Amino acid sequence: MSPSPGDHPGRTIPEWMDTENLQGRLYYMFLRAKPGHTLPKNPFVIGRSVEEYAGKVEGGFYEKRKSWYVVKIRSKDQGRKLFTLTALKDGTPIEIGRHPELNTRKFVVFCNEVEDMTDKQLEEELASQKITNVRRITKKIAGKIVNTPTLVLTINCTVIPEFINFGLLRVRTRPYYPQPMLCRRCLTYGHPKIRCQNEIACNICSSNHESQNCTSKVKFCQNCKQNHSPTDRACPIWMFESAALKLKTEQKITLTAARKQIERNSTNSSYADVVKRQIQAHNNIARKTQPVKKAPQPEDPEKKEDQQQQQQPTKPISIRDHLTAEPKTSVPVLESDSPPRKRTTSQPTPPVTVENVEDKNLHTVDDNCTILTRARAARMQTYPHSSTLPKS
Repeated sequence: MSPSPGDHPGRTIPEWMDTENLQGRLYYMFLRAKPGHTLPKNPFVIGRSVEEYAGKVEGGFYEKRKSWYVVKIRSKDQGRKLFTLTALKDGTPIEIGRHPELNTRKFVVFCNEVEDMTDKQLEEELASQKITNVRRITKKIAGKIVNTPTLVLTINCTVIPEFINFGLLRVRTRPYYPQPMLCRRCLTYGHPKIRCQNEIACNICSSNHESQNCTSKVKFCQNCKQNHSPTDRACPIWMFESAALKLKTEQKITLTAARKQIERNSTNSSYADVVKRQIQAHNNIARKTQPVKKAPQPEDPEKKEDQQQQQQPTKPISIRDHLTAEPKTSVPVLESDSPPRKRTTSQPTPPVTVENVEDKNLHTVDDNCTILTRARAARMQTYPHSSTLPKS
């Protein structure tokens, strides 16, 4: 079982503030009854027995069908006290020890310089950094197994370090996502081959016979009911289990909770349908958008003429031309209507002489119907650009 959600494996407060060293890294200890006994059903008995003996701890939870009780602590002093606890308050004999699985973490490193070293040599060199196991990722090239610079390291700690030192080289760590557990005997998920009690299955047609004796030309997967091998990595069930394990590692939840969370995001609870939708959505996001080239279509001659007319530069029309231009109407003229009249501009009329006045007081009329005396009109002709005229 994985740690409960919300666990923070690192120190909760800075070390200089934790004078009693009670908020350090998270550790897990198991508590179980001795053979022939069972743990009490009342959880308060276990809680009071642990806290009265070792003080207040981080928490706890049941495991392995409630045959184990896992205690979370953050102080090494509490761990030393719990090692000496032999019985609960109700007299149930118990034994306490360090949890064999929850106190270790796996991560991945990439280092070309140690590609020729063996796993045992690396374990000896990295033992001072609490590395307990080294597993190298290999690949097969032309029928030969070749080492790769990728290593899977196991550290005896609940906190994954940011760097690992290979001599004086500092190598950054990356998270490790486990692969789905596919039985190589019955080709089903959830258990390894050494614990399988089912009949053997063919990795080509999924029938109950050896793969070497298979005569089928069509592949069939018994897990997703599709036409491919049960060991194919493109199988929807394989991809669903991989996504669930990744979610379990990132959010530190159980595998069952990770599966339910993935199924909850879909209306259909089928493994294959859920994974198909997730793969399709991922591909749509990851695919680079490229402009779609449309096939050339025959051009419409009428549309082409309209476009050419719109593209032609239009000559600006002055106000005078606009007034003298003939109006263009798209509405047909009725027979009863009179033909449109042409608008003509009026020519300036010559000055009109006003009669019935004396000669010295004769007046003239200009374009603006302004009555001017003859003397003033003469002066205007003499000084055409003058705004002020001398008085007569």
